[in-house]
Amino acid sequence: MAFGLNRFTGLDKTPIELAWLIREHQRLAREIDDAAAAFEARGRRADERCLEKLREVLRSVDVVIALRPVRFDPKLIPTVRRKAPRLYPYGVLSRDILNLLRRHTRLTAAGQKALRRPSHDNRMAYPTKWLLWDTFRMSPFEFESGVQAIFSDLEQTAYAQQLVPVGTPGGIKVRVNQTGVRFDVRAYIDANGKRREEYLGTLGSADTSEVQEAMLVARRQKALGVLLKAAGYQFSDRKTFDTLAVLHNHGVFAGGATLLGSHAYGALMNSLGFRAPPYMTQDIDIGRRESLKLVGSKTGVLDLRAILKQTGLQLVDVPGLDRKSPSTSLKERGASRFRIDLLAPSSTLEYGTIEVPELSGHAATLPFLGYLLGERVSRVVLGPRGTVPVVVPAPARFALHKVLVSQLRANDASKSSKDLQQASAVIEALTLRVPDDLEEAAVAMPRSAVPKFKAGLTALERTVGLSEDSMRTVSAIRQAIKHAQP
Repeated sequence: MAFGLNRFTGLDKTPIELAWLIREHQRLAREIDDAAAAFEARGRRADERCLEKLREVLRSVDVVIALRPVRFDPKLIPTVRRKAPRLYPYGVLSRDILNLLRRHTRLTAAGQKALRRPSHDNRMAYPTKWLLWDTFRMSPFEFESGVQAIFSDLEQTAYAQQLVPVGTPGGIKVRVNQTGVRFDVRAYIDANGKRREEYLGTLGSADTSEVQEAMLVARRQKALGVLLKAAGYQFSDRKTFDTLAVLHNHGVFAGGATLLGSHAYGALMNSLGFRAPPYMTQDIDIGRRESLKLVGSKTGVLDLRAILKQTGLQLVDVPGLDRKSPSTSLKERGASRFRIDLLAPSSTLEYGTIEVPELSGHAATLPFLGYLLGERVSRVVLGPRGTVPVVVPAPARFALHKVLVSQLRANDASKSSKDLQQASAVIEALTLRVPDDLEEAAVAMPRSAVPKFKAGLTALERTVGLSEDSMRTVSAIRQAIKHAQP
């Protein structure tokens, strides 16, 4: 395939991200042709909505190709023909081989158990020492190197952003007030789909260069985002993205806040380069280990509800079980389940409430949250309108904390199961990337959390199908936990 790509790029060796874009263009063009031909053969008009989605992704691919240093016309890329149909459906031949092995091979009880055990990718697992080949050696959840390179470029661009536009990128327009004064505004659409305008200053005196640059970057990121979403990357919804953008613009993450929960999980899996089952949540969890240093505020204090009005969402306090206790959460007014929770570590094993004066609110205190917030990393959250840089827990601590938390809320089976599933996905990824990080994170765990954590590891091994490599990693974690901090 390389020699075919070089005739477009004019290079001796085509970069992997550009090669992936060219192949993706060919694949999408072929799918569009096949879909249109299939509808025509049935005597029906093509489903315009289906075709338009494919064309939107194809246009995004062409936009990204145009942004690469090597310039060529994507229209010159020919559409490749579909390969001949398989003689056997995918996976049938492997299943038949396994059935033959069970019937005609004398294995020990351990061997038969290994052949029956489901692997981490929900396919039949089998030991390589009993077979001549291992067709599942490559992880099916790992993204191609080309699309990982594209995400890496997008990630570096996001880290350099000082301003993330809230809402759609929009455009700058000139307005006139009742006294005849002309001024600039940024017209955009907010998270609820309503048109809004942001005042920038009087015409001629306002410096709109920073806003224009942010809008240009957001449009490029949006085109890349369509491509990455089609490839299987984790994405946030509009309300979550706009909320995180407001927090970033006011320096909340730079001041020490940490994004927790499922949105942090999606950011970590994207950064590790692994495809994971999509998460469904409307909760945003913000952790705060110590007082935030809000450099962007002159007084060092922000009114969280006031700054979030920029999203266009109508947020109200969520009353707690004890009416006398202050609220630690905000939710959107009405039937919406969108919610923002402030969290802080508890000095004991009890749950409680603590004041967060720098955000003019209160946070719920949770046991062992200090362990999770003890090591943080910068990552990006992908959204339908661009990317926003955030701070999340280190992936190793995130995974082990999920194992621990699954036992703290064992009464809620759905949340406990979700915790174990997310922990297993991160452990699988780290096992292939940096397994030593998990052992270091285990050593840093407080000794008071060890009993619950060991119970979580047992539940993880019993309920979640881990790969053989990950099972060995879990065994190493059990050894490392013996040296946990007092």
